[in-house]
Amino acid sequence: MSDQASRLASVLSDTYRIEREIGAGGMATVYLARDLRHNRSVALKVLNPELGAVLGVERFLAEIQVTANLQHSNLLPLFDSGEADGLLFYVMPYVEGESLRQRLEGRGAAIAVPAALRRGEVTGRMSGARVWQAATIVLAAALAGGAMWFAARERAAARAAADAAPVVRTNFDLPSGVRVTDVLVGTTIAVSPAGDQIAFTSMGVAGLQMYVRRTDELAARVLGGDYNLAGRNLTFSPDGRWIAFTEGSILRKISVDGGQATTVGATGTVPYGLAWSASDTIYIGGFSGMRAVPASGGTTVPVPLIRELNAYSTPRFSPDGRRVAITVFGTNSTDIWIHDAARNTFTRLTTEGINIRPEWTPDGARVVYRSARVPKVGIWWQPADGSGPAKLLYEPEIEPYEAIVSPDMKWLVFRTAPSTTYTRDILAVALAGDRTVVPLVTSPYLETMPRLSPDGRWLAHESNEGGGFEVYVRRSTAPGARIQVPMIAQHLGRTALKAPPQLGLREFQADRRTTQVN
Repeated sequence: MSDQASRLASVLSDTYRIEREIGAGGMATVYLARDLRHNRSVALKVLNPELGAVLGVERFLAEIQVTANLQHSNLLPLFDSGEADGLLFYVMPYVEGESLRQRLEGRGAAIAVPAALRRGEVTGRMSGARVWQAATIVLAAALAGGAMWFAARERAAARAAADAAPVVRTNFDLPSGVRVTDVLVGTTIAVSPAGDQIAFTSMGVAGLQMYVRRTDELAARVLGGDYNLAGRNLTFSPDGRWIAFTEGSILRKISVDGGQATTVGATGTVPYGLAWSASDTIYIGGFSGMRAVPASGGTTVPVPLIRELNAYSTPRFSPDGRRVAITVFGTNSTDIWIHDAARNTFTRLTTEGINIRPEWTPDGARVVYRSARVPKVGIWWQPADGSGPAKLLYEPEIEPYEAIVSPDMKWLVFRTAPSTTYTRDILAVALAGDRTVVPLVTSPYLETMPRLSPDGRWLAHESNEGGGFEVYVRRSTAPGARIQVPMIAQHLGRTALKAPPQLGLREFQADRRTTQVN
């Protein structure tokens, strides 16, 4: 028995009996041990002393605690962990069978991070540009510098190879002396539809420049060659091969592989946002209306969404993106109207009260809105197709100002108007049963635009806590610590919460796709 095994056997003699060494590597050694308390075989893994010294006991125990909370059918549970005579160890079930190498060689499988980690238990943020994103990593790998897979977890890892590709953490380090610019009007950072590329406009010693970086590359590349591109309103083509942007009132595009930028056409309006559709049409947003132009070049033409002249507010896309619910301020009434893009129809939905701030239920069947009716203000809803009358959903003592329905259709999350008890705070109430109000975000500041992640576990909202309105994310189940999303707030403005519901908040995946996330 080695010196290390002898030390372990001596210190852990009351709880484990070391039987033999299973395997060893540059990071750790795994032993087959007997759990004396429960009379079972276990895999006991010990970090090499040099690595343990780098990690430190406190960090090791803190991170292994997070690992212990991960639950999935493809993950084996963590039984025990700790420090013994200066050696850091943890214990998991011992699973007899072929090794991971044998399994992979026999089946040609690829190692995949267990799908349990896609649910966001572990998050990280991009460094450098401080582009925060929700992301997940394997804690065991983080603890051992990328090599802390348990021998007992090998079979589970092989099974996990059949799962969908994993979510990974991507560091985003800017070149020296470069920062993402915030002096231009319009978005100066964009993520490709596949989530595998990031484009941004920077301000540095060389002036304004555009960069692009793939998530599997270490450094960003300058676009435009010797010509400094001051691109704003950045957006990728659907296939991720081109980037469209504006310079002044000119719409241009450039290949992500480099080369010179080419002119698509004049924007025809002061540009404020671009979208590149699957039909290879680039849409240009502006305060004077939307315009469109073929991506191959040409003259921009107006794209009227609604031809009637009125004051419009708070447009909200349906979950399928085919309809838009809009507040219309008319001469004699304020109502919710529904625009159906496919049918090119614009239909009035509400007929009583003063109705504003529409939102769709997750199934797209109803529209929820704030309605001022005698004797007080409440939250109402009704079928989006007009097949049924409006019904009172909730009429709290505290005046509501906007409301959304949770993805499981069980909760109503609403933001209050100014009051003495909850002033512009975010609260929740069950749609059935006990109607006790649950405070979610309460503070002396202004909280607005609540949005829930698709799984309902995370709440995103705006707050002026930092002086200007910025985006924050926190657990939706209970009050607690929240995460600021500084780059989204700074460079995407307040659009992070105003995008169509199906866009959601995004994270990066290793298979170069994006997914809705917490």
